[in-house]
Amino acid sequence: MNGVVYNPASVAANRYRLQIHGVSSDLHATNNAYKYIGNWTPVNRDEGFTLKAPFLKATSTNALKLFSAGMDLRGPGVLVRLSPTSAVAVGTRIRRSLQGNAISASLLTQAVTGFSTPGRWRNSSFNLNSNAFAEWDLTYGRVIIQQNQHLLKAGVTLKRMMGQGAAYLQGREVAYELTQEAYRKGGDSTLVLEHLQGSYAVANAEAQRDFDLAKAIQWLTGRGTSGQGWGADLGVVYEFDPVADPPSTSETGNQVGASYKWRVAVSLNDVGSVNYNRRAIAYDNFELNDQAVSKEDITGVYLTNFDSKLNSALPLASLNSRNHLSTGLPTAFNCDLDYAFNRHLYLNAGLSQGIKGRYSRGMRQFSYASLTPRFESKWLGVAFPFSFVNNYQQLNCGIALRIGSATIGTNNMAALFSKQDPRGFNVYSELTLLRLEGKRVAH
Repeated sequence: MNGVVYNPASVAANRYRLQIHGVSSDLHATNNAYKYIGNWTPVNRDEGFTLKAPFLKATSTNALKLFSAGMDLRGPGVLVRLSPTSAVAVGTRIRRSLQGNAISASLLTQAVTGFSTPGRWRNSSFNLNSNAFAEWDLTYGRVIIQQNQHLLKAGVTLKRMMGQGAAYLQGREVAYELTQEAYRKGGDSTLVLEHLQGSYAVANAEAQRDFDLAKAIQWLTGRGTSGQGWGADLGVVYEFDPVADPPSTSETGNQVGASYKWRVAVSLNDVGSVNYNRRAIAYDNFELNDQAVSKEDITGVYLTNFDSKLNSALPLASLNSRNHLSTGLPTAFNCDLDYAFNRHLYLNAGLSQGIKGRYSRGMRQFSYASLTPRFESKWLGVAFPFSFVNNYQQLNCGIALRIGSATIGTNNMAALFSKQDPRGFNVYSELTLLRLEGKRVAH
Protein backbone atom coordinates (compact mmCIF):
# COMPACT_ATOMS: atom_id res chain seq x y z
CA MET A 1 0.00 0.00 0.00
CA ASN A 2 3.00 2.26 0.42
CA GLY A 3 3.18 2.55 -3.39
CA VAL A 4 -0.08 4.53 -3.37
CA VAL A 5 1.84 7.47 -1.88
CA TYR A 6 4.03 7.67 -5.00
CA ASN A 7 1.50 6.70 -7.67
CA PRO A 8 -2.25 6.21 -7.09
CA ALA A 9 -2.53 3.92 -10.13
CA SER A 10 -0.61 1.24 -8.22
CA VAL A 11 -3.79 0.21 -6.37
CA ALA A 12 -5.33 -1.23 -9.55
CA ALA A 13 -4.64 -4.81 -10.66
CA ASN A 14 -2.30 -5.52 -7.77
CA ARG A 15 -1.92 -8.89 -6.06
CA TYR A 16 -3.86 -7.99 -2.88
CA ARG A 17 -7.62 -8.16 -2.49
CA LEU A 18 -7.32 -6.71 1.05
CA GLN A 19 -4.44 -4.93 2.73
CA ILE A 20 -4.46 -3.23 6.15
CA HIS A 21 -1.60 -0.82 6.64
CA GLY A 22 -0.35 -0.28 10.18
CA VAL A 23 2.21 2.50 10.25
CA SER A 24 5.22 3.73 8.30
CA SER A 25 7.63 6.53 9.09
CA ASP A 26 10.34 8.46 7.28
CA LEU A 27 12.74 10.79 9.09
CA HIS A 28 15.27 12.87 7.21
CA ALA A 29 17.71 15.75 7.44
CA THR A 30 19.79 16.98 4.51
CA ASN A 31 21.64 20.01 3.18
CA ASN A 32 24.15 20.97 0.51
CA ALA A 33 26.09 23.55 2.56
CA TYR A 34 27.80 21.72 5.44
CA LYS A 35 29.24 18.33 6.31
CA TYR A 36 29.03 17.07 9.87
CA ILE A 37 32.55 16.33 11.21
CA GLY A 38 31.72 15.34 14.79
CA ASN A 39 31.99 11.84 16.24
CA TRP A 40 28.28 11.27 16.88
CA THR A 41 26.31 8.87 14.66
CA PRO A 42 22.74 7.56 15.12
CA VAL A 43 24.11 4.10 15.98
CA ASN A 44 26.96 5.45 18.13
CA ARG A 45 25.39 7.99 20.45
CA ASP A 46 28.00 8.04 23.19
CA GLU A 47 29.33 11.31 21.82
CA GLY A 48 27.23 14.43 22.29
CA PHE A 49 25.49 15.79 19.21
CA THR A 50 25.46 19.46 18.27
CA LEU A 51 25.26 21.42 15.02
CA LYS A 52 27.51 24.26 16.08
CA ALA A 53 30.28 25.72 13.93
CA PRO A 54 33.21 23.58 15.27
CA PHE A 55 31.43 20.42 14.11
CA LEU A 56 30.48 21.68 10.65
CA LYS A 57 32.65 21.87 7.55
CA ALA A 58 31.45 24.22 4.83
CA THR A 59 31.38 23.21 1.16
CA SER A 60 33.65 25.13 -1.16
CA THR A 61 31.07 26.46 -3.63
CA ASN A 62 29.20 29.75 -3.52
CA ALA A 63 26.06 28.29 -5.09
CA LEU A 64 22.73 28.92 -3.39
CA LYS A 65 22.19 26.62 -0.42
CA LEU A 66 19.28 24.46 0.69
CA PHE A 67 18.37 22.32 3.67
CA SER A 68 15.45 20.18 4.80
CA ALA A 69 14.60 18.35 8.02
CA GLY A 70 11.31 16.62 8.61
CA MET A 71 9.07 13.67 9.29
CA ASP A 72 6.55 11.73 7.19
CA LEU A 73 4.24 9.48 9.23
CA ARG A 74 1.67 7.32 7.42
CA GLY A 75 -1.08 5.10 8.79
CA PRO A 76 -3.44 3.57 9.52
CA GLY A 77 -4.94 2.73 6.12
CA VAL A 78 -6.74 0.05 4.13
CA LEU A 79 -6.83 -1.11 0.49
CA VAL A 80 -9.79 -3.07 -0.88
CA ARG A 81 -10.08 -4.62 -4.33
CA LEU A 82 -13.46 -3.82 -5.86
CA SER A 83 -13.01 -6.04 -8.93
CA PRO A 84 -10.13 -7.70 -10.81
CA THR A 85 -9.49 -4.36 -12.52
CA SER A 86 -10.23 -1.74 -9.84
CA ALA A 87 -9.48 -0.96 -6.21
CA VAL A 88 -9.90 1.74 -3.59
CA ALA A 89 -7.65 2.77 -0.71
CA VAL A 90 -8.12 5.02 2.32
CA GLY A 91 -5.09 6.37 4.16
CA THR A 92 -3.94 8.88 6.74
CA ARG A 93 -0.72 10.87 6.90
CA ILE A 94 1.17 13.50 8.92
CA ARG A 95 4.00 15.61 7.51
CA ARG A 96 6.27 18.14 9.22
CA SER A 97 9.26 19.98 7.80
CA LEU A 98 11.64 22.88 8.26
CA GLN A 99 13.22 23.85 4.95
CA GLY A 100 15.48 26.48 3.46
CA ASN A 101 15.96 27.30 -0.20
CA ALA A 102 17.78 29.91 -2.30
CA ILE A 103 20.00 30.83 0.66
CA SER A 104 23.13 32.82 -0.17
CA ALA A 105 26.27 30.98 0.95
CA SER A 106 27.67 33.99 2.82
CA LEU A 107 24.42 34.62 4.68
CA LEU A 108 24.15 31.00 5.82
CA THR A 109 27.77 31.02 6.96
CA GLN A 110 27.11 34.13 9.04
CA ALA A 111 24.03 32.53 10.60
CA VAL A 112 25.92 29.35 11.54
CA THR A 113 28.87 31.26 13.04
CA GLY A 114 26.64 33.64 14.99
CA PHE A 115 27.11 36.71 12.76
CA SER A 116 30.63 37.17 14.10
CA THR A 117 32.53 38.30 10.97
CA PRO A 118 32.35 42.02 10.14
CA GLY A 119 31.74 42.92 6.53
CA ARG A 120 29.30 44.20 3.95
CA TRP A 121 27.24 42.04 1.58
CA ARG A 122 24.93 42.68 -1.37
CA ASN A 123 22.40 40.66 -3.39
CA SER A 124 21.78 38.03 -0.73
CA SER A 125 18.59 35.97 -0.57
CA PHE A 126 16.80 33.29 1.46
CA ASN A 127 13.48 31.42 1.63
CA LEU A 128 12.60 29.62 4.89
CA ASN A 129 9.47 27.52 5.35
CA SER A 130 8.06 25.54 8.25
CA ASN A 131 4.96 23.37 7.78
CA ALA A 132 2.94 20.83 9.75
CA PHE A 133 -0.26 19.21 8.50
CA ALA A 134 -2.31 16.02 8.55
CA GLU A 135 -4.36 14.54 5.73
CA TRP A 136 -7.04 12.00 4.92
CA ASP A 137 -6.52 10.33 1.53
CA LEU A 138 -9.01 8.56 -0.75
CA THR A 139 -7.54 6.71 -3.76
CA TYR A 140 -9.27 5.05 -6.69
CA GLY A 141 -7.49 3.18 -9.48
CA ARG A 142 -8.57 0.97 -12.36
CA VAL A 143 -7.32 -0.73 -15.51
CA ILE A 144 -8.20 1.33 -18.59
CA ILE A 145 -6.48 -0.75 -21.29
CA GLN A 146 -6.05 -4.53 -21.09
CA GLN A 147 -4.86 -6.07 -24.33
CA ASN A 148 -2.58 -9.08 -24.85
CA GLN A 149 0.84 -8.11 -23.50
CA HIS A 150 -0.15 -4.57 -22.53
CA LEU A 151 -1.75 -3.22 -19.38
CA LEU A 152 -2.45 0.44 -18.69
CA LYS A 153 -3.97 1.64 -15.44
CA ALA A 154 -4.74 5.04 -13.96
CA GLY A 155 -5.50 6.38 -10.51
CA VAL A 156 -6.32 9.50 -8.56
CA THR A 157 -5.97 10.42 -4.89
CA LEU A 158 -8.07 13.13 -3.28
CA LYS A 159 -6.64 14.61 -0.09
CA ARG A 160 -8.36 16.52 2.67
CA MET A 161 -5.69 18.67 4.27
CA MET A 162 -5.78 19.73 7.93
CA GLY A 163 -3.19 22.41 8.54
CA GLN A 164 -1.71 22.48 12.03
CA GLY A 165 0.78 25.30 11.61
CA ALA A 166 2.92 27.08 9.05
CA ALA A 167 5.43 29.88 8.75
CA TYR A 168 7.58 31.42 6.07
CA LEU A 169 10.23 34.13 5.95
CA GLN A 170 11.61 35.29 2.63
CA GLY A 171 14.22 37.84 1.67
CA ARG A 172 15.14 39.08 -1.80
CA GLU A 173 17.76 41.64 -2.74
CA VAL A 174 19.11 41.61 0.80
CA ALA A 175 21.94 44.03 1.59
CA TYR A 176 23.41 44.08 5.09
CA GLU A 177 26.46 45.13 7.07
CA LEU A 178 27.96 43.60 10.20
CA THR A 179 29.95 45.56 12.74
CA GLN A 180 31.23 44.84 16.22
CA GLU A 181 30.39 48.32 17.43
CA ALA A 182 27.18 50.27 17.80
CA TYR A 183 26.14 51.45 14.34
CA ARG A 184 24.04 54.41 13.21
CA LYS A 185 21.02 53.68 15.38
CA GLY A 186 23.02 53.49 18.62
CA GLY A 187 22.61 50.89 21.33
CA ASP A 188 23.87 47.34 20.88
CA SER A 189 23.23 46.96 17.15
CA THR A 190 25.63 44.61 15.40
CA LEU A 191 23.83 44.25 12.07
CA VAL A 192 22.21 46.80 9.79
CA LEU A 193 19.77 45.66 7.13
CA GLU A 194 20.53 48.27 4.51
CA HIS A 195 17.80 46.82 2.30
CA LEU A 196 15.40 43.90 2.63
CA GLN A 197 12.52 43.08 0.31
CA GLY A 198 10.66 40.28 2.00
CA SER A 199 7.58 38.46 3.23
CA TYR A 200 6.77 36.92 6.60
CA ALA A 201 3.82 34.91 7.91
CA VAL A 202 3.03 32.58 10.76
CA ALA A 203 0.00 30.50 11.70
CA ASN A 204 -0.31 28.67 15.03
CA ALA A 205 3.38 28.70 15.94
CA GLU A 206 2.66 26.52 19.00
CA ALA A 207 1.97 23.51 16.75
CA GLN A 208 5.65 23.25 15.87
CA ARG A 209 6.91 22.97 19.43
CA ASP A 210 6.14 19.44 20.63
CA PHE A 211 5.13 16.21 18.95
CA ASP A 212 4.13 12.88 20.48
CA LEU A 213 1.57 10.11 19.99
CA ALA A 214 -1.22 12.10 21.64
CA LYS A 215 -0.63 15.04 19.31
CA ALA A 216 -0.50 12.72 16.28
CA ILE A 217 -3.93 11.32 17.17
CA GLN A 218 -5.23 14.85 17.73
CA TRP A 219 -4.00 15.94 14.31
CA LEU A 220 -5.41 12.90 12.51
CA THR A 221 -8.83 13.42 14.09
CA GLY A 222 -8.90 17.03 12.91
CA ARG A 223 -8.80 18.68 16.32
CA GLY A 224 -7.02 21.96 16.84
CA THR A 225 -6.48 22.70 13.17
CA SER A 226 -5.81 26.27 12.12
CA GLY A 227 -6.07 25.67 8.37
CA GLN A 228 -7.91 23.60 5.78
CA GLY A 229 -7.27 22.70 2.17
CA TRP A 230 -7.43 20.14 -0.60
CA GLY A 231 -4.81 18.24 -2.55
CA ALA A 232 -4.59 15.58 -5.25
CA ASP A 233 -2.28 13.02 -6.88
CA LEU A 234 -2.68 11.79 -10.47
CA GLY A 235 -0.90 8.77 -11.89
CA VAL A 236 -0.70 6.23 -14.72
CA VAL A 237 1.19 2.93 -14.92
CA TYR A 238 2.00 0.92 -18.04
CA GLU A 239 3.09 -2.73 -17.76
CA PHE A 240 4.48 -4.91 -20.53
CA ASP A 241 4.71 -8.70 -20.32
CA PRO A 242 5.93 -10.57 -23.43
CA VAL A 243 4.92 -13.97 -22.00
CA ALA A 244 1.91 -15.37 -23.85
CA ASP A 245 0.46 -16.92 -20.69
CA PRO A 246 1.67 -14.50 -18.00
CA PRO A 247 2.07 -15.67 -14.41
CA SER A 248 -0.52 -13.07 -13.36
CA THR A 249 -3.24 -15.56 -14.32
CA SER A 250 -2.22 -17.84 -11.46
CA GLU A 251 -2.77 -17.46 -7.76
CA THR A 252 -0.14 -15.03 -6.53
CA GLY A 253 -0.06 -16.88 -3.24
CA ASN A 254 1.97 -19.48 -5.14
CA GLN A 255 3.69 -16.97 -7.43
CA VAL A 256 6.70 -14.89 -6.51
CA GLY A 257 7.46 -11.60 -8.27
CA ALA A 258 5.66 -9.19 -10.55
CA SER A 259 3.64 -10.10 -13.64
CA TYR A 260 5.51 -7.77 -16.01
CA LYS A 261 8.82 -7.64 -17.81
CA TRP A 262 9.02 -3.89 -17.42
CA ARG A 263 6.84 -1.16 -16.01
CA VAL A 264 6.71 2.62 -16.46
CA ALA A 265 4.95 4.76 -13.84
CA VAL A 266 4.32 8.51 -14.14
CA SER A 267 2.57 10.72 -11.60
CA LEU A 268 1.97 14.30 -10.55
CA ASN A 269 1.83 14.44 -6.76
CA ASP A 270 0.70 16.94 -4.14
CA VAL A 271 -1.18 19.46 -6.22
CA GLY A 272 -2.98 21.79 -3.81
CA SER A 273 -2.60 24.11 -0.85
CA VAL A 274 -3.56 24.72 2.78
CA ASN A 275 -5.31 27.96 3.77
CA TYR A 276 -4.89 29.26 7.31
CA ASN A 277 -7.38 31.72 8.80
CA ARG A 278 -7.09 31.01 12.53
CA ARG A 279 -4.25 32.32 14.71
CA ALA A 280 -2.57 33.60 11.55
CA ILE A 281 -0.86 36.82 10.50
CA ALA A 282 1.00 37.65 7.28
CA TYR A 283 3.13 40.57 6.09
CA ASP A 284 3.47 40.53 2.32
CA ASN A 285 6.06 42.19 0.11
CA PHE A 286 7.39 44.67 2.63
CA GLU A 287 10.59 46.68 2.30
CA LEU A 288 12.96 47.67 5.11
CA ASN A 289 15.86 50.11 4.85
CA ASP A 290 18.59 50.91 7.38
CA GLN A 291 17.07 48.69 10.03
CA ALA A 292 19.36 48.01 12.99
CA VAL A 293 19.23 44.57 14.61
CA SER A 294 20.96 43.49 17.81
CA LYS A 295 23.04 40.35 18.08
CA GLU A 296 20.64 38.99 20.69
CA ASP A 297 17.84 39.09 18.13
CA ILE A 298 19.72 37.31 15.35
CA THR A 299 21.34 34.49 17.33
CA GLY A 300 19.78 31.58 19.17
CA VAL A 301 16.82 31.30 16.77
CA TYR A 302 15.06 27.92 16.94
CA LEU A 303 11.81 26.45 15.71
CA THR A 304 10.37 27.01 19.17
CA ASN A 305 11.08 30.76 19.34
CA PHE A 306 11.28 32.06 15.78
CA ASP A 307 8.03 34.03 16.02
CA SER A 308 9.08 35.97 19.13
CA LYS A 309 12.59 36.52 17.75
CA LEU A 310 11.29 38.01 14.51
CA ASN A 311 8.83 40.27 16.28
CA SER A 312 11.69 41.54 18.42
CA ALA A 313 14.12 42.01 15.52
CA LEU A 314 11.89 43.62 12.89
CA PRO A 315 9.35 46.48 13.11
CA LEU A 316 6.48 44.25 12.04
CA ALA A 317 3.85 46.18 14.01
CA SER A 318 4.30 49.15 11.67
CA LEU A 319 3.70 47.09 8.51
CA ASN A 320 0.43 46.25 6.79
CA SER A 321 -0.79 42.77 7.68
CA ARG A 322 -3.63 40.33 7.08
CA ASN A 323 -5.01 37.54 9.26
CA HIS A 324 -4.84 34.68 6.77
CA LEU A 325 -2.23 32.97 4.61
CA SER A 326 -1.86 30.13 2.12
CA THR A 327 0.95 27.59 1.72
CA GLY A 328 1.44 25.11 -1.10
CA LEU A 329 1.94 21.35 -1.03
CA PRO A 330 5.27 19.91 -2.27
CA THR A 331 4.16 19.42 -5.88
CA ALA A 332 6.44 17.11 -7.86
CA PHE A 333 6.54 15.16 -11.12
CA ASN A 334 7.59 11.53 -10.61
CA CYS A 335 8.65 8.91 -13.14
CA ASP A 336 10.18 5.48 -12.71
CA LEU A 337 11.06 2.46 -14.83
CA ASP A 338 11.08 -0.99 -13.24
CA TYR A 339 12.72 -3.88 -15.11
CA ALA A 340 12.40 -7.56 -14.11
CA PHE A 341 15.39 -9.76 -15.00
CA ASN A 342 13.52 -12.75 -13.54
CA ARG A 343 11.02 -13.45 -10.75
CA HIS A 344 13.44 -12.30 -8.06
CA LEU A 345 15.85 -9.70 -9.49
CA TYR A 346 14.80 -6.17 -10.49
CA LEU A 347 16.33 -2.84 -11.41
CA ASN A 348 14.46 0.43 -10.84
CA ALA A 349 15.37 3.86 -12.22
CA GLY A 350 13.44 6.78 -10.75
CA LEU A 351 13.24 10.54 -11.00
CA SER A 352 11.36 13.07 -8.89
CA GLN A 353 11.37 16.66 -10.12
CA GLY A 354 10.07 19.30 -7.74
CA ILE A 355 8.21 22.01 -9.64
CA LYS A 356 7.87 24.70 -6.97
CA GLY A 357 9.39 28.09 -7.68
CA ARG A 358 12.47 29.39 -5.87
CA TYR A 359 10.39 31.66 -3.63
CA SER A 360 7.29 29.50 -3.34
CA ARG A 361 5.59 29.43 0.05
CA GLY A 362 5.07 26.02 1.59
CA MET A 363 6.65 22.59 1.72
CA ARG A 364 8.77 21.57 -1.26
CA GLN A 365 10.19 18.40 -2.81
CA PHE A 366 13.89 18.69 -3.60
CA SER A 367 14.54 16.87 -6.87
CA TYR A 368 16.41 13.57 -7.01
CA ALA A 369 17.25 10.68 -9.34
CA SER A 370 17.82 7.09 -8.23
CA LEU A 371 18.95 3.68 -9.42
CA THR A 372 17.95 0.69 -7.26
CA PRO A 373 18.80 -2.98 -7.80
CA ARG A 374 16.71 -5.26 -5.59
CA PHE A 375 15.90 -8.86 -4.73
CA GLU A 376 12.27 -9.83 -4.09
CA SER A 377 10.68 -13.01 -2.77
CA LYS A 378 7.48 -13.59 -0.86
CA TRP A 379 9.05 -13.28 2.60
CA LEU A 380 12.29 -11.44 1.92
CA GLY A 381 13.31 -8.33 0.00
CA VAL A 382 16.63 -6.47 -0.20
CA ALA A 383 17.26 -3.21 -2.08
CA PHE A 384 20.33 -1.00 -2.59
CA PRO A 385 19.27 2.51 -3.67
CA PHE A 386 21.84 4.88 -5.21
CA SER A 387 20.45 8.40 -5.43
CA PHE A 388 21.48 11.90 -6.52
CA VAL A 389 19.65 14.12 -4.03
CA ASN A 390 19.27 17.81 -3.21
CA ASN A 391 18.43 18.79 -6.80
CA TYR A 392 20.82 16.17 -8.23
CA GLN A 393 23.88 17.54 -6.40
CA GLN A 394 24.91 14.74 -4.00
CA LEU A 395 25.29 10.98 -4.26
CA ASN A 396 23.86 8.84 -1.44
CA CYS A 397 23.92 5.06 -1.08
CA GLY A 398 21.36 3.17 0.99
CA ILE A 399 19.95 -0.21 1.90
CA ALA A 400 16.45 -1.55 2.64
CA LEU A 401 15.43 -4.87 4.16
CA ARG A 402 11.95 -6.41 4.10
CA ILE A 403 11.04 -9.46 6.17
CA GLY A 404 7.44 -10.48 5.59
CA SER A 405 5.36 -7.35 5.95
CA ALA A 406 7.93 -5.30 7.89
CA THR A 407 10.46 -3.02 6.18
CA ILE A 408 13.33 -0.93 7.50
CA GLY A 409 15.87 1.05 5.52
CA THR A 410 17.88 4.17 4.85
CA ASN A 411 18.78 6.14 1.74
CA ASN A 412 22.00 7.41 3.34
CA MET A 413 23.83 4.47 4.86
CA ALA A 414 27.14 6.31 5.44
CA ALA A 415 25.46 8.78 7.80
CA LEU A 416 24.27 5.94 10.07
CA PHE A 417 27.24 3.63 10.26
CA SER A 418 30.36 5.69 9.51
CA LYS A 419 32.00 9.04 10.14
CA GLN A 420 32.44 10.08 6.51
CA ASP A 421 31.35 13.68 7.04
CA PRO A 422 27.68 13.22 6.07
CA ARG A 423 25.42 16.08 5.00
CA GLY A 424 22.32 14.55 6.57
CA PHE A 425 20.62 11.30 7.50
CA ASN A 426 17.55 9.28 6.57
CA VAL A 427 15.73 6.30 8.13
CA TYR A 428 12.36 4.77 7.28
CA SER A 429 10.22 1.83 8.35
CA GLU A 430 6.89 0.26 7.43
CA LEU A 431 4.59 -2.33 9.01
CA THR A 432 1.58 -3.88 7.29
CA LEU A 433 -0.87 -5.68 9.59
CA LEU A 434 -2.74 -7.85 7.07
CA ARG A 435 -2.33 -8.87 3.43
CA LEU A 436 -4.79 -11.17 1.67
CA GLU A 437 -3.64 -12.15 -1.81
CA GLY A 438 -5.75 -13.09 -4.80
CA LYS A 439 -5.65 -13.43 -8.57
CA ARG A 440 -4.15 -10.57 -10.54
CA VAL A 441 -5.66 -9.47 -13.80
CA ALA A 442 -4.10 -11.14 -16.85
CA HIS A 443 -2.51 -8.97 -19.54
